[in-house]
Amino acid sequence: MLTGLIMQERLQKIIANKGLCSRREAERWILEGRVKVDGQLASIGQKVDMEKQDVVVNGKSINRLSPEKIVIAVHKPRGFTCTNDDPYAEKLVFELLPKHHQRLKLFVAGRLDKDSSGLVIITNDGSFAQKLTHPSHEIEKRYRVRIKPGLERKDVSWFLQGQIDEGETLQFDRIDFPTKGAEPYEELDVILSHGKKREIRRLFKKSRRDVKRLKRLSIGRLNLKGLTIGACKELTPKEIESLLAAPGERR
Repeated sequence: MLTGLIMQERLQKIIANKGLCSRREAERWILEGRVKVDGQLASIGQKVDMEKQDVVVNGKSINRLSPEKIVIAVHKPRGFTCTNDDPYAEKLVFELLPKHHQRLKLFVAGRLDKDSSGLVIITNDGSFAQKLTHPSHEIEKRYRVRIKPGLERKDVSWFLQGQIDEGETLQFDRIDFPTKGAEPYEELDVILSHGKKREIRRLFKKSRRDVKRLKRLSIGRLNLKGLTIGACKELTPKEIESLLAAPGERR
């Protein structure tokens, strides 16, 4: 009996780990009635034993599905949307991938908004995406931000202590200033080990500053070196490991 319990996993996690989509999208599919377990409509949070039960997604059994795990780094330009299925988006980040990758079921792990640029990770590995994006793993992301008006060093504590916006606490882990130039600084680096939707833009707006440019420079130890704007590359195991580097493992 105990063995059976150990074999069970939440359905949305199983679907994501099969490389079909992210956990969030898997939950949406379940709510839309696109997932069945042993012929019955599935429910959010349902636990399944893949050794004993049949899971069908969009009319096809996924029990024996074992796709090759793919992780791709993309240098996203401004104007591209990080989604698979936005009918109103003019350009999707997936259009930057080679044709053979565009045919696969991939998703973005840690999105950038349309007006931002920089490093984006695209994958079919739901478990890896969870490690990369969940705050508990403390994966640092560095962003180069251009703002107006500029920021003085004495104002940094306001951003680090956290501010409430729309019921959420927004907070930077660190702000790094350039070594040259004088205050107030209009260009600086923001470091986050988490990331709520449009968090950097929202927090600067709350401080009455406009974000003119926002670019993600790095995730973990992986940066944009050698990756020109609009380019992409499939990552090696060593590069994937560098993505998951916690702050204490940076160098």
